This record gives sequence, structure tokens and C-alpha cells, in this order.
Amino acid sequence: MSQKLTREQIRQAPKVLLHEHLDGGLRPQTIVELAESAGYADLPTKDSEELAAWFRGASDSGSLERYLETFRHTVGVMQTRESLVRTAAECAEDLAADGVVYAEIRYAPEQHLEAGLTLDQVVEAVLEGFQLGQDRAAGQGRSIRVGTLLTAMRHAARSLEIAQLAVRYRDVGVVGFDIAGAEAGYPPTRHLDAFEYLRRENAHFTIHAGEAFGLPSIWEALQWCGTDRLGHGVRIVDDIEEVGDGKVQIGRLARYVRDKRVPLEMCPSSNVQTGAALSIEEHPIGLLSRLWFRVTVNTDNRLQSGTTMTEEFAKLVDAFGYDWDDLQWFTVNAMKSAFLLRRAACAHQREDQTGLRAAEVGGRLKPLTAPLPRVLGWVWVGVAALLLVDLVVSEGDFNALIPGAVLLLTVGGTYVLWLRPCVVPTEHGVRLVNPLRETFVPWSAFTWADVTDVLRVHADGAVFRSWALRETKRRKVRDNLRRAGGYVDPGTEEDDPRTMRPVDFAAKRLRDEAEKRKARPMTAVAASAAGEPAGDAGGPAVPTAPTTTWSPGPVAALAGPLLVLLVVVLG
Repeated sequence: MSQKLTREQIRQAPKVLLHEHLDGGLRPQTIVELAESAGYADLPTKDSEELAAWFRGASDSGSLERYLETFRHTVGVMQTRESLVRTAAECAEDLAADGVVYAEIRYAPEQHLEAGLTLDQVVEAVLEGFQLGQDRAAGQGRSIRVGTLLTAMRHAARSLEIAQLAVRYRDVGVVGFDIAGAEAGYPPTRHLDAFEYLRRENAHFTIHAGEAFGLPSIWEALQWCGTDRLGHGVRIVDDIEEVGDGKVQIGRLARYVRDKRVPLEMCPSSNVQTGAALSIEEHPIGLLSRLWFRVTVNTDNRLQSGTTMTEEFAKLVDAFGYDWDDLQWFTVNAMKSAFLLRRAACAHQREDQTGLRAAEVGGRLKPLTAPLPRVLGWVWVGVAALLLVDLVVSEGDFNALIPGAVLLLTVGGTYVLWLRPCVVPTEHGVRLVNPLRETFVPWSAFTWADVTDVLRVHADGAVFRSWALRETKRRKVRDNLRRAGGYVDPGTEEDDPRTMRPVDFAAKRLRDEAEKRKARPMTAVAASAAGEPAGDAGGPAVPTAPTTTWSPGPVAALAGPLLVLLVVVLG
């Protein structure tokens, strides 16, 4: 195993945060200053260091009353436009300093109306603050993008109003909706009208579920309300039974959550504080990650938990021995699950006109084109027309059509067998070859879905001769990918794509296939066109972008017979 990651190394890595409360991430000194300016006199102390210790002690006390009291103080100093702008801006700055590149921060607008603000004014103040914080972070050389979730309180009756507010501001920074508060006695189905409205408006939402109340809360959030994500979702582990020898039995609800790739917004430190987990070492995140649930790591309340994204990852590294590949997997899970309209932190994928999806590498990848196929196509049409004319002139003498028919079949066969591109996967990338041209596309230019498409079809028959996959095959491949959450279905732990780059995974699959198919090598035609011996999966030195090589040799070899047949017909 490689050397253990340090906190400084983790801090410098890009991170994605999906579950953080704005009123749970204030700076202690900011609370003191805002309380003084607003005349808020209920703080336990006016010393910022003592106040930070008090927040942490109250959160670790095991008393729900003391834990909720901490939010009474933070919300109490966030009742003016200026205080909301300041706290939002500082939140963005602090997260950027911690290496967070994308964050979704949630808050309940209905809790910030005591000083006379309207719901719209609260939302606009927070959006202004986050934009200010992003600009300040950019001035310091750090990049962060912040989206907001508007939260409705479970015990209140304003969820539909807050949902409408979220839809009204979704084009200017509000990316989703949430409900929060005590789960017991306040099931999510009390707010069905809000969730039905959001679905009609094609809006995203998440629900706090499975933190304190267990499986019934998760089931209602999914099957009645149709949530996109589960806030916490820790108690899904109650539907998983360990049967010994490292094996587990997964219940129907847990299997549904895993197979549907429902994101779990897990917050390890906070879950320990609220009693949802006994300790970091015993946190269900370890088991759920091994079982391929879509787990994400979050902070929940940085002030109350005395934590950061760096600290959360560091605790998991200490508890479970995670390395860079595991942290990257958590981060990719979070970015896949983000409510962004366009997921800016991921490579933009687009549908190629031939059906294969490819990422942009110095420009959009295009299918092979060459002048000769067009020429042969027109020759084929011309010969067919001449045959029809000859048939009319010769008054039905079919013997006179034999030379033309031979030429027609020769041209058509040449086009079908030689000039249609062959896609040959190699260890370092994909070689797209025809007699006139060869294009090499490195694996780094492809997404996981592309790699899977190529390898699955390659495994069916050593090489596939069509540039576009058949629609039925593409649908089957994509269904499998969707069930696997964008990755190849894991066969064994060694095939675990979490811990392998696409190029490494592709290389391993090709090596394994080569060993299994020694008696079934690459076809001679494809091998000759690819410029490598039959059965060889090797590749050239890896370029940084697609490269093209012209090779007219095979066409020159066909030119002689074609000219002879043409002379026969014309003669």
C-alpha cells in the first residue's frame, strides 16, 4: 500500500460537497460580531475561541436539546440582509480554502424573517453573498462554484411555498429543494404537494431521511415522494445483514437504493454526534462503499462538528485505510449526483453523429472520411446505370451484362470489406482504420461509457467492423451501465473500476481477453489493416490527442484489377 495521505495533501485535492447547512458553518468570530451589531445578547460567551469550544461541546454532549440550541444562536444572528450576505460569502471563501470546487449549501429561508425580510429578499441576499465569496476566492487563485438548496422545515406548513420559491430562482443559483427537521412524527409524506409540484416542474430535490427514524423514512422518501437523493440515509444499513465469511444479505429496499444508484449524502462526524453511528470506525460508510452504494462524503455542520471536508476525508483514511483512488471515487460520486444544470467539474459528453460518445480532446472527434469511398459510391451508381442502359440496348441479352455485373460486385465488395472503418481496441487506445487512413484515439479521450462500449463489443468478436453500434446493442450496453452507476459491472475485486483509470482498466481487460482468446486471434483482414500481427493487443506509444496516418497501399493494390474490369466493360 502506498504511503498514508496527509491532511495537507487531502486539502489540496479538489473536493465536492453536497450536504452542508449555511447556519451550521459560520465562523465563531463572525457570530460574535453579528450578535454585537444586532443586539443579540443570548450567546454563552463573547470570546470566539470559547464560543467555538462551546459549540463543539454542546454538539458532542449527546443531548438533542443542547445540539439544537446551537442553531438557535446561529440563526439568531442571521436575520438581516447584511448578515446573510456576509455569512454566505465567508462560507464560499472557507470552502474554497479547503479545496472544495463545487458545493451545494442548504438553508431554510423561513427561519430568517424575524427582522422583516421577505422570502425573496432572503434568497437574493444569500445568492449575492455566495457570488461575492466566489469572486473573492477567484481573486486568491481558488475556484469554487456554489449552488443553493432551499429547505422547508418538516414541522411547518410552508413546504409548497418554499418549493415554488426554489423553482422561481432556479435559473440564478438555486439548484434544488430539501426538507429538514425531526423525522419522528413528521414523515416526508406530509409534504407530498410540494414534491408533486417539483416533479411537475422538473426540479431537483433531496430529503433528510434515514438519519434518526430508519427504514420507513427512507422508503417514504423514495417511493412516495420520489426524492433524487437521501440526506444522510445511514439507516439503510438496517436492511443489510452480515451472514458471516464476509458475505452479506441485502434486503429489498437496500438493493433498490443500490441498483437505482440513489446518492447517499453521508456526514460521518455529524452522524456520530447525533447517534446515527457509534464511531467513525463503525460508520456504515465502509460497508456501503464495499457494496457499491453511491456514497458521498459531506460535512453537514462544520461549526458544530468542528470539521472540514479535509478532516472528514482524513478520518476515513485513518479508519478504513482509504487512498487516492477511494477519495476520487467519493468525489466522482458526488459530482455525478450534483444538481447542477451542467456538471461543470466533469468532462462534457456529447452524442457523436455516428452513435459513439466521445469526450472533446482538442476538438470533437469525427467519424472517418476519405475521398475514395465517395468516388467508389458514384462509380457503383454509374455502373448500375450503364447496366440498365445496356439491358435496354441489348434487348434483354443478359450475357452482355456479365462484365458490368462483375465490376458492380467488385466495387461494392471493395467498399464493404475494405473501406468501412474497423475499430481495433489496443492496450493504449482505439485504432480506427481503413485502407486510406488510420486514426488513433487514446483511452484518455474516452469516458467510462465509451471504454465499456468498445470492450464489450470487442469481446463479442475480436473486432467490430461497423463504426456505429447497432441500436439494440447500444441500448443493452447503456442499460447495463445505468444499473452499474456509470461503471462496468464489477466481476471481481481486481476488476474494481473505482481503483483504476480507464486506460488501466481497458489494458487489463484486453490482456485478460487475449489470454482467453489465444485460439481465436484477430481476423487477418483487421490485423493487416491495423498494422499488427493477428491476435496482438499491443498499441503504439500513447499520444496526447488523436492522430491520423494516411496509408494508400491497399488501395493501390486494388487499382490494377479495377482498371482491367473497367477496360473490359468499356470495350
